Amino acid sequence: MALDIRLKTGFFETRAYEFLICKDGLVLSATETENDTITIPSKDILSITLKNEKAPEIEIQICEKIYQGSFHEEIGFERLIDLLKENLSVKIICEFEGGNDDE
Repeated sequence: MALDIRLKTGFFETRAYEFLICKDGLVLSATETENDTITIPSKDILSITLKNEKAPEIEIQICEKIYQGSFHEEIGFERLIDLLKENLSVKIICEFEGGNDDE
């Protein structure tokens, strides 16, 4: 399943990517340029952190780098967790806020 994501590429810079979850890892393909594809094998992933914000955010930590991004389409937080768990055997950390806001 391919998802649209904005990946942080600089201090205040993001780029549009297609995020694909595969059995052997993750593939991020830039939608604005042809030759910009990031392949992250599952064996290289130390952890994946998901934040349940208005648009879910993701942080992928590998030995030499951390990739950060946010999904810009409506995907259920639970569905995203299920997709990752079904395809990858990596540590998944979930951060979310619950409860009611008092006015």
